[in-house]
Amino acid sequence: MAKTVFRNNHADIAYGHEVETTVASATAAGGAVKVYPAAIQSIAFSMLLRVEGIGDVTVTSVGSDGGGDYFTFAGETAPTAGAAIRTPWLAIGPLLYTRAENSITLAYTASAEHDLYFATQRTPDSGWITVRLDGAEVAGSPFDLAGSLALVAVLLKEKVARGEHTVEITAGFPDPSNDVFVYFDKIELLEHVRQTGGFYYFLGPAPASLETSTINFVGDWNGTSLPGYAFTNTAGASAFFYPQLGEDGEIKIRVQKTPDSGIVAVYKDGAHQFDLDLYADPAAAPVDVTLFSEPETAAAEQMEIELRLKDTKNALSSGFFFYLRGTVVVFARTDAQALQLAADYLERVAALRGDGAFLDAYDSTRINFDANSLYGCMGLLAAYQALGDPDYLTRVKEFLTWFAGMQM
Repeated sequence: MAKTVFRNNHADIAYGHEVETTVASATAAGGAVKVYPAAIQSIAFSMLLRVEGIGDVTVTSVGSDGGGDYFTFAGETAPTAGAAIRTPWLAIGPLLYTRAENSITLAYTASAEHDLYFATQRTPDSGWITVRLDGAEVAGSPFDLAGSLALVAVLLKEKVARGEHTVEITAGFPDPSNDVFVYFDKIELLEHVRQTGGFYYFLGPAPASLETSTINFVGDWNGTSLPGYAFTNTAGASAFFYPQLGEDGEIKIRVQKTPDSGIVAVYKDGAHQFDLDLYADPAAAPVDVTLFSEPETAAAEQMEIELRLKDTKNALSSGFFFYLRGTVVVFARTDAQALQLAADYLERVAALRGDGAFLDAYDSTRINFDANSLYGCMGLLAAYQALGDPDYLTRVKEFLTWFAGMQM
């Protein structure tokens, strides 16, 4: 699996609120409700609040008197003492949005190096977000989300190391007195899963979707089972994959060339290499296009390849479409490389849960309670003796600790 998606209803996402307090006392008279909160916090004029038992209200004034700090809103009913007061997250279709400095926090474990994205709706009246990863503010933060109306994935940080992480995203606003919004769609982890040889179809394991593919799709993409291509016609949409290129190797893509195809820019490790004109009349599919062949040195290397649809096309083309069926990696392995490939797969499966238990496979949530896990550990021990990677030994120790705990 290449892409992990955390949506706004994911159980592990924690939502913070700029204002989070309770009602100490409240009165209602003359169409106005005066509320004395347990703590005034940052409650201000025109702020939207959600008051338990009342609903969403807009602050009409703030002040202080003999009873303490208070705020008012228009209404006839006073909330009860102890009722919760929060700056709300609101829903519009599948999106959540906020007008306050609310936050989203996610603790997660990734089994591979990955890129971290924040999917949002960009609007002319969008605010910005401040992002902290493992307690430190990331480079480029705060990120300005204002712009033309569009659903976008904002890159927060590239090449985050595998392991346990906590990301906190806080909404911010240039002028709190105006209606400014931050929209939340989902958080995406784009894992750099190595493609080590063979054909990699654009769909992932069942249930097949772009989000479980070993190819990372960024931007406006769709997929169909017939004729079996991922496709886009949105300039700037990209497909990323991470092939391993060695001696006598080749990196190819399998595409459809059509009368409505556009031009795709090919990037290697972030640097532009060349453009591909995919126009053809009549249409031709499937077509294997070689991107790279044997490297300059004999040493095997892992690449990051990006295929980005441009806003240009052949003068004869009737559209800007890009149809991608998959990627093809031709790789010749030594015995040591084959052993490392198998051992790395076992090590990554062992790391997925984080408690030492082995899962059946990437597309299953079942735990291997039977002898398969022990066979896997024997393989990792043999690989450790041959290759010396301490991660192999660590996974065996973690499994044995977990297994012993299950017997008690």
